[in-house]
Parts: sequence; structure tokens; C-alpha cells
Amino acid sequence: MDRSDRFTRDLLQKLADLEQSTRAAAAQYERTDAASGREIAATAGDSRLLNL
Repeated sequence: MDRSDRFTRDLLQKLADLEQSTRAAAAQYERTDAASGREIAATAGDSRLLNL
């Protein structure tokens, strides 16, 4: 395996790691956002708002 092959392999691995981290962060944001929305709706007393 030459240098360019190693570089390409390493770059692809870093991109895959970045994609995985981004997806995990987005999923965490979605969970937090939905939980916050439910909490706000519950304190507002309008049960229609609970269907997020």
C-alpha cells in the first residue's frame, strides 16, 4: 500500500468518524428538543401541544 492509498484510507475513516459524531449529536439534539417541548407543553396545560 503506497502513501496515497494510506492517505485516502485515513481520510475516509476520518470522514466516517465525523459523520457518526454528527449523527449522534443530531440525535441527542432531537431527543433534548422533544423533551423540552413536552415539558413546556405540560406546564402550559394544553394537552394538544404534547403531540410533538
